[in-house]
Amino acid sequence: FWLFPRKSFFMNTAPVFDKTLLGSQASKVDANYWNTVLDLHEKGQHKEAILGILRYVDPEMIERTGNADQTEFVIPHGSAVVHLAIKDGELRVRAPFLSTKDARTIPLLRQVSQINFSPLNLARIVLEEETLVFKYTSPLALCEPYKTYEAFREICFFADHYDDEFIQKF
Repeated sequence: FWLFPRKSFFMNTAPVFDKTLLGSQASKVDANYWNTVLDLHEKGQHKEAILGILRYVDPEMIERTGNADQTEFVIPHGSAVVHLAIKDGELRVRAPFLSTKDARTIPLLRQVSQINFSPLNLARIVLEEETLVFKYTSPLALCEPYKTYEAFREICFFADHYDDEFIQKF
């Protein structure tokens, strides 16, 4: 007894490949540019070093997401939107995360405080009115490239990672 005839439909058909609608998913990171970022920071060109981190991640990000004087950026990342500002000698990073309106507030805030202790190291989740927001602020002189990149990575990864889970739970 055979489940399929010996010469089946499957033997004469090749799988079909459909190109993704999202476009290329290849990394745009320019690994060779990192040394330039480190040099800019060592020379005291802190704003340029932060812009260099953005160019390192995606060479076109500054033009695509920034304002004319390259001091404010709105960067979509998954379901999160990261707002970055370089003003008054400070770097300010902000990513609205979750509304607490109509949420079970006590368990939600308990979970947020746990995340603030670990896995977050540099960024923090804070409550602003009725919205939880990922925040990171640092004077430009203290924006060492490795630390700043890690702060960006933390916010982008965890804001995108936890939002669906929190919406479902709370």
